[in-house]
Amino acid sequence: MDTNPSLVQLDLKGITWPVCLLTFKQTLLTLVTGERLEVVIHDPEVAEQILMIVERSKDKILDRHMEGEKLRLRIEKGKGADPGKTISCGLGSAADS
Repeated sequence: MDTNPSLVQLDLKGITWPVCLLTFKQTLLTLVTGERLEVVIHDPEVAEQILMIVERSKDKILDRHMEGEKLRLRIEKGKGADPGKTISCGLGSAADS
């Protein structure tokens, strides 16, 4: 049995705001509990927004470090944060169901 969680990689370098945040959120929502997402970001403002999204969710930042001018984040999907569940990221409003 494989006990290592799967790792999805997402390179957001050169992708403009808000597309990069929407891509991040969409990718994160497809993960199941325990899966990991590694994100590479160049824009410091986008990095702050992503960190805020994760901190407000049940997901967890496992690692973050700079590589030159890039920030690499490793995030683990939190328990109870099922795929398809809506999380707020401050990009507009959605009615609660």
